[in-house]
Amino acid sequence: MENWHAESADSVLKKLHTSPSGLSIEEAKKRLEKYGPNEFKTGAGRSFLSIFLGQFKNAFILILVGAGVISFFLGDNTDAIIIGAAVLVNIFLGFWQEAKAEKSFVSLKRALEESAYVIRDGKELLLKREEVVPGDIVVFRAGEKIPADARIIASKNFLADEAILTGEWLAVKKNTNMIPIGTNLLSRSNMAFAGTIITEGAGRGVVVATGSNTEIGKIAELVSEVEETKTPLEKELKTLTSYITLAIVFVMSSLFLLGVFWRHINALEMFLSSAALAVAAVPEGLAISVTIVMAIGMQKLFKKQALVRHLFAAQTLGSVSLIATDKTGTLTEANMQVSQLLTGTGELLHDGKKYLKPFPEEKENSHVTLLRVALMLSEAEIENPDAELEELKLHGNPTEKALVKAAFETGLRKENILKEFPRIDFVPFDSGRKYSYALHRDLNQNRNVVFMLGAPEIILSRSSSIQLDGSYGVLTENKRGEILRHFEGLTQKGLRVIAAGFRLSQKDSLDDSEHLLEDFVFVGLIALRDPLRSDAKEAVRIAHEAGIGTVLITGDHRFTAEAIAEEVGIITESHRTHIIDGKEFDKMSDADFQKRVSKIDVFARVTPEQKLRIVEGWQKHGDVLAMTGDGVNDAPALRRADIGVALGSGTDLAKEASDIVLINNSFSGIVTAIKEGRIIFENIRKIVVFLLSDAFAETILVSFSIIMGYPLPLLPAQILWINLVEDTLPNTALAFEEGNGEVMKEKPEFFRKLFDRRSFLLTLFFGLITISVIISFFLLFLSQGRDISYIRTMLFLFVGGDSLFYILSIRNFHKPFWKVSLKENPYMIPSIVIGFLMLLSAVYVPFLQSLLKTVPLNFSDWAIIVSYGLGSLLVAEVLKFFLFHRR
Repeated sequence: MENWHAESADSVLKKLHTSPSGLSIEEAKKRLEKYGPNEFKTGAGRSFLSIFLGQFKNAFILILVGAGVISFFLGDNTDAIIIGAAVLVNIFLGFWQEAKAEKSFVSLKRALEESAYVIRDGKELLLKREEVVPGDIVVFRAGEKIPADARIIASKNFLADEAILTGEWLAVKKNTNMIPIGTNLLSRSNMAFAGTIITEGAGRGVVVATGSNTEIGKIAELVSEVEETKTPLEKELKTLTSYITLAIVFVMSSLFLLGVFWRHINALEMFLSSAALAVAAVPEGLAISVTIVMAIGMQKLFKKQALVRHLFAAQTLGSVSLIATDKTGTLTEANMQVSQLLTGTGELLHDGKKYLKPFPEEKENSHVTLLRVALMLSEAEIENPDAELEELKLHGNPTEKALVKAAFETGLRKENILKEFPRIDFVPFDSGRKYSYALHRDLNQNRNVVFMLGAPEIILSRSSSIQLDGSYGVLTENKRGEILRHFEGLTQKGLRVIAAGFRLSQKDSLDDSEHLLEDFVFVGLIALRDPLRSDAKEAVRIAHEAGIGTVLITGDHRFTAEAIAEEVGIITESHRTHIIDGKEFDKMSDADFQKRVSKIDVFARVTPEQKLRIVEGWQKHGDVLAMTGDGVNDAPALRRADIGVALGSGTDLAKEASDIVLINNSFSGIVTAIKEGRIIFENIRKIVVFLLSDAFAETILVSFSIIMGYPLPLLPAQILWINLVEDTLPNTALAFEEGNGEVMKEKPEFFRKLFDRRSFLLTLFFGLITISVIISFFLLFLSQGRDISYIRTMLFLFVGGDSLFYILSIRNFHKPFWKVSLKENPYMIPSIVIGFLMLLSAVYVPFLQSLLKTVPLNFSDWAIIVSYGLGSLLVAEVLKFFLFHRR
C-alpha cells in the first residue's frame, strides 16, 4: 500500500497488525524472514577479483597473451617468457592502482552498520538497521538517522532534514495528521523517510516499508538499472585496438599466403616470420603506458583532494564539455546567513561577515525588536556561548541557526531575553501553516505577548499596524503593498524571507488560540541567503574560458535557482539563457527537449528521474558530461554521466554511483580535476605517437624483408627488447610531463581524439623517413656481405636508439625540444640514460648477447648509430614545425 500518509495512525497500526507497544520478538523474526533484511542495493564496490579480471578486458593484453601462447607452443620459450613478462607487468600495474583507489574509497565511505531504537514487546531495544521490519515501532530522537520509511504516530517538535532525498535544505516539520491522497513526497509531513536525519525534537513511527521498498531504496534500484557509460578514451582505445588487430591479421595472412604460395617458403618458417611481424606491430607498451600515465594522474588528483575510482575516468575529465551541478553544498556552502533586515523605518544590510552600518542599541529600535522576536521563536542552541562569533557551534535547523548567529553578533542573547520574557507556551513551525508562534510573559510590563514568525504574506495578512522606532503606525494598503513588493524582490534574488510580528494577549495559553492570531503589529522582514562558495564564481569563469559549459540542476525554487545562476556566472549579460522547472520539463517531449537542450542552463524543481533524463539529453546532444552532486537524488544521473563527481560529504549512494569523489567538497575541485585530466590526455597522446611511430617503422622493416625474401632484419626477441627499452622508463617518463600551461585555453574537442590528423601525419612521416634510412643501411650491409648477426645488431641499435632521441622532441608538440626545460620533468634524462644502458647491455653482456643474438660493435659503428639518432631528432623537429608550430 503506497498511501500510508492518507491513513490515520490507528488505521495504519491496524492494517500492519501491530500496536504502540510494538511487535513481539517472535513476530518480528517471522517478518524478517518474509520481507528480508532492511537493506538495498548500493553497489557494494568492486572486489579484488573483479578488479583483477577487469584487466583482461584490455584488447592489447589479449593480443599479447595470444602471441605468447603461440610462441610457447612453437617452442620459442624465449619470446614466450618476454611476452609473458610484459603481460604480467601490465596486469599488475593496472590491478595495483585500481585496487588502491577502491581501498581508499572504501575507507572514505561512512559506516553502513547503523542502529535504530525499536519498541518490541513493550520494551525499547537497540537493533541493527538491517533487523528493522514492517510493523516495528521506531523511536525517533534528534541527531539520529531514520532506518526505514515510517508513518509517524507521535510527534513533539519533530523536524527532519530530507535534503538527501528531496534536495531541499530546509528541515521539514513532522506531525501525525492525515494527508490527502496524491500529495507529493515533499509535503508528506506525517511520513519519516529512510536515510533522512532528525534535526530536532522526538517522535515515534510505525515502519511501513523497508529495504528496496523505501523511497531511498527505489532510487537505489534505479541506480542499479542505469547502464554505465564508457569513457571516450575507452571507446577510442577500443577502436584503435580493433584497427591494429585487423591490420595485424590482414598483413600476417597476406604475407603468409604470399610466402607459401608465391615464394614457396616452408609454411612453418613463414608462420614464424609472420609471428615476428605481429610482435613488431603490437605496441606492447601502449596498454601499460596508458595505465601508468592515468595512475600517476590519479595520484596527482588525490593530492588535490579528488579521489578517482576508475583509471579511465582520470583521462575522460580532459574531454568534459559540460558540468551539470547541483546548488546546495556544491555551489553554495549549505550554511544559511542573515543578509538583510527590513522594517518600517528602513533596512539594515549584512554582507555575510558584518552589518554594513552600526547596529542600533536601543531596545525600541525596530531592527532590535525584529531579531528579538526571531530569537525567542528559534529553537537553535549555542553549544559554546562564550566563544567568538567565528567559533560558535550551533545546533538546529539552518534557518534558526542563522537567526541565532545574527542576534549573537549584535549582542542579543536568548537566555537574557527569556529572563525578561519567559516562555509560557509554544507552537512550532508547520509547513502547512507556514508560521510558528509563542506566548511569553513581559515581566517589565506585567503582561502576556504573542510573538509570531513565518511566511511574510501570512504575517502581513494578520497584521493591522507596523512598528516604527519606539512607536506604531497604521499598516495601510499602500504600505502593505510596498512590503510585499520588497518581499517578492528579495525572493527573486534567491533569498529566503521570513517575517515577524507580535500582539498583546489576555490568555495564559495558546489552546484554541486561532482568534488570537489577528491584529498583529508587523515588525519586519528577515532575508537569509545560502552564500556561494568563495571559489565557485572563479571556477565557473575558468570553465567557460576553457569552453566548458555549466548547467545548474536543482530541486530549489525557480527564482532561487535563477538568482544563484546569475551570481555564480552561469547566467551573464552576454549569455542569457532559458530556465525551466520540473513541471514544464515533464510536459516537454524528448524531441522538443533535444531541440532546446543547448539553450537551457538552469533546471529548477527537478526529480531524480528528471535529472537522469536531462543528463541523457545532453549526451545525445554530443556533450561529454560531468555531473556533480551529493544527495541520494543525484545518484542515477551520476552513474549515467560520462563522469560522475560526488562530494566527499555526500551520501554513500552518491559516492558508489560516482567515478570521482571530491574530498574537500569544493566545486572548483572539478575544474582543477578537468585541468589535470587534460594534462593526462595530452601525455597519453604523446605516448601513442611515440609508440606507434616506432611500431610502424618496425612493421615496415619486417614486412619489407619478408616480401623481398631477405632474412629477418630483427628477431622477435630483439623486437621485444627494443619495445621493453621504450616501454619502461623513457615511455613512462612522458607521464610526468607537467603540461604547457595552455591546456585550459583549448576547447574540449581538442582532448577527444587521441590520434588526430596532425598526430597521424607526424607518426606516418617520421616512420617512413627513418625506416627508409634504416632499410638503406640494411641493403647496404647485405650487399657488403656482412654477417647477419652484425646486421641485426646494427638495426637493433638504429631502431632502439632513435626512439631515445625522438622522445626529446615528443615532450612538447608546440615547442622545439631545446626550449622545453629538462627541470620540468626530472625523470626524462635518467630514463633516457637507462634506456641506452639497456641497449648497451644487450650488446655487451654475455647472457643477453646469447639471448638476443647480438655481437659487439666498434667505435665507427657507434658513430654511425649516434649520427643517425641525431638525424632522427632533427627530422622530428622539422615535422613538428610544419604540423604544429605554424598552426
